[in-house]
Amino acid sequence: MKLLRSRKAISYGVVVALITIVALASASVIAGWIVSVGTRAGKQALLRVAGSPVIQFDNAYSYVIVSITNIGNTPATVTSCIYRGVTVSIDQVLSGDRLIQPGASATFRFRFTGDICPTIGDTREFTLVTDQGNLVFTAYRQG
Repeated sequence: MKLLRSRKAISYGVVVALITIVALASASVIAGWIVSVGTRAGKQALLRVAGSPVIQFDNAYSYVIVSITNIGNTPATVTSCIYRGVTVSIDQVLSGDRLIQPGASATFRFRFTGDICPTIGDTREFTLVTDQGNLVFTAYRQG
């Protein structure tokens, strides 16, 4: 208690001022981080499957046809499709472009070897790979 009563000790006003300065500095650093994360999160592609993806078979290959719409605010480039660990590139761009601009759509065909879905009406799960992340979708076998 002698230290608190001594005139050589730090005054309460100085301690309160230091704590206030540290708190304000911390708050501004945290606020800046939140704004930067929010800005980065707001600039990304958001892909949506349009319609119903289908699987077609021609006695040698299975073709997966899927239409994608970019409802985000950054372009996305479609690179490949994965089924049970097998990755294939785009066989054909049926409409649009590999680079899907915000608000645009594109339809792709992917070719897998063999009959990956022998029963008409059955479904299989695929993963569409883009430079903005992956999109899992389900396609059904057409007759």
